[in-house]
Amino acid sequence: MSEMEKIAKLLEPDYVRASRLFETDRANYEFAVDISLQPEYFSVPGEFRESSLIASLFNAMLSKNKQIKLFHSWAEMCEDDGKSGSLCQALLKCWEARQILDVGGTEKAFEVLKEASCSIEKVQNKSSESYRLSKGHYLYSEGEAYCKNRD
Repeated sequence: MSEMEKIAKLLEPDYVRASRLFETDRANYEFAVDISLQPEYFSVPGEFRESSLIASLFNAMLSKNKQIKLFHSWAEMCEDDGKSGSLCQALLKCWEARQILDVGGTEKAFEVLKEASCSIEKVQNKSSESYRLSKGHYLYSEGEAYCKNRD
């Protein structure tokens, strides 16, 4: 994942370069994503910023259906432990819901967001930066779903 993190960091300042780097080894990156769907190879960065970078890369480089499958699988593998596992699960569910908005509609997206909300509510340390960032991402995703529902 570290190579993907390097590419993800380039997305905003130099999207064209990031895209070229991803495309030069696309088959290997997609293989790494496929392998990560298996529990014995599952590894997602635990910190909000690292997870967001990887999610942003996937958002830019993978199809919506592939992203939904990936975020759903990863969220299911996170331990809903009331700590970082719950935050990671909530973050991934939010990313999943945002992709579902475009593919499956708002009703399904709200179902996934409800799961994210449950994970966030289980978190014990509500004063941590990771909690606040995850909660903010949840509220943003929920707002996006409400706006889409209005259309």
